[in-house]
Amino acid sequence: MLVACGPGPEPKSAQRDRISNEFDNCRNLERYDQGSESEIRDCWRAFLQQYSGRLTNAQEAYAVERINPPATEPPPIVDPDPEPPGPPPPPPRVCNPEGWSSCGRGFSPSGNSESDVIKLGQSCSDIVGLIPFSTVRSKSQDAAGDRDLFTIDMEKDKCYYFFAVGGRGIQELHATLYNPDNEKVARDSANDEWPAFRHCAAVTGTFRYSLSVMRGGGTYHYQVWQCP
Repeated sequence: MLVACGPGPEPKSAQRDRISNEFDNCRNLERYDQGSESEIRDCWRAFLQQYSGRLTNAQEAYAVERINPPATEPPPIVDPDPEPPGPPPPPPRVCNPEGWSSCGRGFSPSGNSESDVIKLGQSCSDIVGLIPFSTVRSKSQDAAGDRDLFTIDMEKDKCYYFFAVGGRGIQELHATLYNPDNEKVARDSANDEWPAFRHCAAVTGTFRYSLSVMRGGGTYHYQVWQCP
């Protein structure tokens, strides 16, 4: 006959009480600030290792969460002195072809052809709603010279506005536009030194812009604008 020696197994109720007491010990470290963060994590880690497989689901989940707390996003950085909001962007330009009839009204050349052509184009831009198509360009010519020809690539159904102003010494300047078939499609031959006209292209292609000094001589400037 075999007889068992030594103490018997611990009753389950006593084991549950001991686990519950250990659980409360670790939780009290948190609850009453009785330990540092690392000490609290060590307590829960030892608790899991000692009683693994004998914990309730709630006890195990609680301990695991204390060992590996969920990551939190850092608080947003708040500028203590934020810049005031800037002005709203300007509204997009809208072309108003009907304004062409008053374009250039009251304009009078000063003799400085570069600043004059910029002023003329800008004043018409404010009325019609134009944007620059080319930069301001210049050339010199006198009445005895040949006409100057410049190529302009234009797109079908887009409208272009041509401005030229003669400087001191030029009394009359004419401008003409030819389409890709060399047909004359626009012209300003008024008896003055600042020809201006517009043309809405019927085809896409390379046009030729002609400028001719009819009286006098010197430097002139020109610029092309377009509807956006």
